[in-house]
Amino acid sequence: MKQHSRTTSAHGGNPPKRPGWCRSLTVLPLVLAVLACLAFHVSAADYSADQRDHVRVGFFAMDGYHMMDEADNKSGYGYDLLRMMARYWDVEYEYVGYDKGWSETQKMLEDGEIDMGTSARKTPEREERFDFSRPIGNNECMMTVRGDNEAVVVQNYSTYNGLRVAMLNGNTRNADFEQFAQEKKFSYVPVYFRLVSEMEEALQAGQVDAIVSSSMRATNNERVVERFNNEEIYIIVKKGNQPLLDKINYAIDQLNAAEGDWKTELFNRYYTSLGEPNLEFTEEEREIIRRYSATGTPLRILCDPTRKPYSYLENGEMKGILPDYFRRLADYIGVPYQFVHCTTRDEYMAAALQSSTGGVDIILDGRIEKDAVIEQSDYGASAPYITVKSAKVVRRDFDGEIKTVATVDQRASGHIEDIYAPHAEKLLCASRQEAMQAVKSGKADAAFVYYYMAQEFVNNDPSGSLVYSLLDEPTFEYRILTAPHIDHAMAGILTKAIYAVPDRTIENIASGYTSYKVSDMTLRMLIQLHPVVAIVALVVVLLLLALFAVMTFVIRAQNRQLNGNLDKIRRDKQILDKLCGDYTAVYYINLDTGAYEVLKVAEKSNAKGLLSKQQEKYKTFDDFARKYCQTYLSEDEWEEFAQKFTCARMKACLQEEERTNFHYTSVPNGNGHKFFDGQAIRMDTEHGDFCALLGFRFIDDIIEKEKAEQEKLQRALDEAELKNEIISAIGKSYRAIYRIDLQKDFYEEISSDDEHHRLTGNQGCASVKFKEACNKNVAPEYRALVLPFLDVTTLTERLKTEEFITTEYRMNDGNWHSLRFIAKKRDENGNVTHVLCTVRSSSDAKRRELNLLYEAEAAKREAEMKSRFLATMSHDIRTPLNGIIGMINLAEQYADDPEMQRQAREKALESLNYLVSLVNDVLDMNKIQSGNLENHELTFNMADTLCELNRVYTQKAARKGIAYKVNWDNANMKYAALVGNPVYLGRILSNIADNAIKFSPAGSTITVSGTEEMQPDGRVMLTFRCKDEGVGMSEEFIKHAFDMFAQEKETSRSQYEGTGLGLAIVKQLADRMGGSVTLQSKIGVGTTVTVKLPFKIGQEEATHRMTDFKNVSIKGIRALVVDDNELNREIAQCILENNGMEVTCAQDGQEAVEIYEQSAPGYFGVVYMDIMMPRMNGLDAARAIRAMKRRDAEVIPIIAMSANAFAEDIINSRLAGIDIHLAKPLDEKKMIAALQQCLADNTGIQLHKDL
Repeated sequence: MKQHSRTTSAHGGNPPKRPGWCRSLTVLPLVLAVLACLAFHVSAADYSADQRDHVRVGFFAMDGYHMMDEADNKSGYGYDLLRMMARYWDVEYEYVGYDKGWSETQKMLEDGEIDMGTSARKTPEREERFDFSRPIGNNECMMTVRGDNEAVVVQNYSTYNGLRVAMLNGNTRNADFEQFAQEKKFSYVPVYFRLVSEMEEALQAGQVDAIVSSSMRATNNERVVERFNNEEIYIIVKKGNQPLLDKINYAIDQLNAAEGDWKTELFNRYYTSLGEPNLEFTEEEREIIRRYSATGTPLRILCDPTRKPYSYLENGEMKGILPDYFRRLADYIGVPYQFVHCTTRDEYMAAALQSSTGGVDIILDGRIEKDAVIEQSDYGASAPYITVKSAKVVRRDFDGEIKTVATVDQRASGHIEDIYAPHAEKLLCASRQEAMQAVKSGKADAAFVYYYMAQEFVNNDPSGSLVYSLLDEPTFEYRILTAPHIDHAMAGILTKAIYAVPDRTIENIASGYTSYKVSDMTLRMLIQLHPVVAIVALVVVLLLLALFAVMTFVIRAQNRQLNGNLDKIRRDKQILDKLCGDYTAVYYINLDTGAYEVLKVAEKSNAKGLLSKQQEKYKTFDDFARKYCQTYLSEDEWEEFAQKFTCARMKACLQEEERTNFHYTSVPNGNGHKFFDGQAIRMDTEHGDFCALLGFRFIDDIIEKEKAEQEKLQRALDEAELKNEIISAIGKSYRAIYRIDLQKDFYEEISSDDEHHRLTGNQGCASVKFKEACNKNVAPEYRALVLPFLDVTTLTERLKTEEFITTEYRMNDGNWHSLRFIAKKRDENGNVTHVLCTVRSSSDAKRRELNLLYEAEAAKREAEMKSRFLATMSHDIRTPLNGIIGMINLAEQYADDPEMQRQAREKALESLNYLVSLVNDVLDMNKIQSGNLENHELTFNMADTLCELNRVYTQKAARKGIAYKVNWDNANMKYAALVGNPVYLGRILSNIADNAIKFSPAGSTITVSGTEEMQPDGRVMLTFRCKDEGVGMSEEFIKHAFDMFAQEKETSRSQYEGTGLGLAIVKQLADRMGGSVTLQSKIGVGTTVTVKLPFKIGQEEATHRMTDFKNVSIKGIRALVVDDNELNREIAQCILENNGMEVTCAQDGQEAVEIYEQSAPGYFGVVYMDIMMPRMNGLDAARAIRAMKRRDAEVIPIIAMSANAFAEDIINSRLAGIDIHLAKPLDEKKMIAALQQCLADNTGIQLHKDL
């Protein structure tokens, strides 16, 4: 309990009766006298935190100004300003509205939801609503674009035209930018946002082109294009809140007076990125990087191997500050490299000279004083990246004239030594480390070396006998040099990388080489380093022991004295007061009644402060203790405190023991003490009351000493626990570790899956153990491999020349394990006698290995596919083009031969049709793979679809001399009207039929059939089969038959026309429809393709479709032709007029709608409509015509003529009210047949598949 302020008896009950002083004081001094050396408390301060101002701050999110991470840690210009003001203003802030925008923040201030806002500019409108503080900074109107946007050029205002500019609601910078745009005469489209973060996300997503904001916003991946209209910013408060404004202005005045140019410092802290250079590599630089990365030969890097820790060769690897720094640069750039290994400086100098002839590509430690030297040498050079300074190393006890200086080379180091020790004798050493060793041993007084060399050597010297000091001169800078045969632009790339890596990279790397390794410290070294501290510690311990002995003697003497009669009460009371000097509070309590008497309470104790604030008297000690808990203890300490120091609990404890104590933590008292120990001691009374003496003392110093002692003991135990820690660390990485004696065939389990990783106690015969474990846990197919590996009798021979051997195997549960035998101990002949056996899970590594193999194989297949695609397209596009060109040339040669002209036209048209189908296949596959297909579903007649397909392919097969047989004997098809995607169905069946005809010889038969099966979910599953007697496929090729461009033989492409995309498209579309495709084939026999597709059952439509429409007359019909391409309009007009029709043309959908609307009902008999057009596209135009309230608008045939021939384009046309969809290029027969079909059907809308 904290200190109490009252020294009189508590009211509401009589003070507890104390026993005779003779008995009581024999126990109390023994308890309290040991506290005599502790300090006495002083009174508590009168200040209360309740007096502090509480201010609600509008803390809207804006990068650079107001920022808050996931852990609610705040930062930014505005936040740091508030914290600086708090140095001069007793205030605590409540941050409100991080999810609000700037305009919402102003509204909250007006409504009284917050007290102040920051970052406001003065405007007449705002000055009517708010009061403004002293200025807190400056900002400008700033326009930024995305970092990779090169189209917007600074101050080229024509490039600003039409930009979509993001603006913040309520931001006065919007008006500034509007005026700026008027002055510079460019236009823009404003897009308003609520939050700054929303603007930034929209810019990076490409939804806007630029952001206009205050310059008090940090940018990320943005390029500043314009900055103008610099104005001061202020803190604002609600109009009339003068007391708050006065406190704000006072704090700002103190900042201006005491903290210099704090505004600039804050701005530079968060907004220097606005002026940072662009460190992105240009396309030219990326090409250079790709060129050096693609050569297969890494860049050869050279640095001096004799300048540890700057650069040195160790165990065949270049180490040091410079090599590690270059590795960071190379990783950032992405170029391969390897270090040229030199063992001496002479080798290094020789290699550096060879760089001009191609032996070395890059030198890391180029010391160039002037750029003119670089230009004359034809080397490229980066910007300086490290400044090398010098240091003087002397012994710690050296304080005189330097008589002998240790040096490496008189020529290289004589200059600095002549400056600082001109008359000293020079001791030549083999290396700088040897020179510093000479100073340590006393052979020399000083050595002058590079700064990091001195730091590394001195910091890692356990004797602590050396010191170093940094010298002002000489200093020099290192640059990275590129050899003459290397593109000098690589120096610029390296310079960008130097500026891109963090500023303290060099220092962080250097600390790893120069920092002191505490793990090597021993107790002896500690004493050597701190002899005075060790002696003082020993003396303190001896003094404490002596003090303890003296205090023990004094206590015993006092006890003998206090055992006198009661006549010495006054003197004993005085002694008691002195013995209680280090106690903050002492109470005498009657545990039966709760009455208590305050024997002592210190001035600055919490107990005294508590009673000073309260006027009422606490009737019992429990009341007082309860109030004390609530005031000075945290809630989690209340229960434990009450369990110890309520009257009932103390009585229960003291009935069993003479004393009880409890440590607790409270709010610091006036002396800053917060750790306390409470001790309750049972007191015997003459009246039989159960009383106790309760005292409280602070133990902060004891706690600190205990912590120090624990740290000292921990350091002493570190070395003893090192082996156990190693075993524990290793054990966490392994499922099991065994120690094996090969000579005794005995094992002992060191660690298993148990989380503690300690000696388990399991042991026994090694060979038996391993055999049982193998047969029980290893997968059967791997046991033949693992059992010989586990043979203990052969381990000595297998490890004769190896330190370890390893194998991997799969367990019964599917996981992979790695088992390793490691040689632990050998006899005098080098034969292994003891080994460690480790078992670890390697499933993740194995899985990564398999994934890498799979990814490599996938990448290889993709590369092969791309190569095959280019070769295929080159062949398949050139072939029909060559045919077309040849037929045109042939037609020109036989201009007067009508028969030859006809044949040439037919063959050219055949090549053109093949070229169109080729382009359609490639576009279909591209759209399928891009995932942009829309899976529309509509009701269609399956019988009509299949009849049309069979009619077309019966004719195609007949032209090649193939019998096309339709077998519906077992079809059992009950539902003609289905819901699904008839276009996808047509594509699938067409591609299958095309392949069957293409790969079947004349005289063979193709048989198509189908069946229908009802599914549990109410859908029907249609199965289509196509069986041919063609060339067939091998079993190996069937595995890849659905791959793009797959053809079994390279000669197939020249023998059979096609892209190799047909089956790939079939597979992708069937999967998309929820169906499947399977192949059965045999070479020389033929192929059977089976397609299964699910459809919903639709409603039968009472429609009738004419199949014989060739005799339908179209002469005299008026046609409206709509196309934005003049040539296409002329072609369509010519075709229709040649067939006896009257033609009216429109350039776009809008004009077509206007012409049709102004015409008399029934005037036009058909509309031929292009789809992609300006102003209004064909789909919208068709919808507009169908929506007109006139009879002919509902039934007039509308026929689409479009280059878009994808499935969704055809279905979208139908949904828009278009009767038939024709794919360009235009075909006269199809145009006329489509119109005849519409006129014959007279049923409104029909779907036509362009097969």
